[in-house]
Amino acid sequence: MARQRKFKCSTCGRSFSMAAHLGRHKSTIHASKKAKATKKKKRRAVATREVRGTRSDLGGILASLKAHRNHLVDQRNEIDTQMQAIDAVMAALGAGAAKPVVARVSRGTGPLAGSLKDYIGRVLRGRTRGVSVKDITVAVRKAGYKSKNKTLDTSVGNALADMKNVVRVTRGVYRLK
Repeated sequence: MARQRKFKCSTCGRSFSMAAHLGRHKSTIHASKKAKATKKKKRRAVATREVRGTRSDLGGILASLKAHRNHLVDQRNEIDTQMQAIDAVMAALGAGAAKPVVARVSRGTGPLAGSLKDYIGRVLRGRTRGVSVKDITVAVRKAGYKSKNKTLDTSVGNALADMKNVVRVTRGVYRLK
């Protein structure tokens, strides 16, 4: 069923089913050029203010995030130093070393020790030819990587695609650079 058009434009006679549509019609079709230009300038000014405000806000946010990150890195270094001192005291007292801590690798120098990418790197290190994803998955499990992942082949394929030191030889076959 078609809507009744009960709102009629007094200038051109066109009818609309909603008052808002009639108002939009009048402001876009029958408004003077000066009014249209003023409206356009206002919209542009608001958009510019929003962008400028966002940029300055982002600068402040980024600065505070960097400062917080640096503070956390300092705390982590301090904790690592304290743990080493405790381990040294425990070893001197004959209590043996505490539970071994997996060595941290900082960002950009390679994958974290014990990660899937780390195991993949270990598996590929001894190979000169390309290795298929299935063979890499089997070798990763044999190397001791523990996972309950039922689609580990897919995870290995995705990890291989992300690794910068790995090159794709052919479809599904990879090797180190």
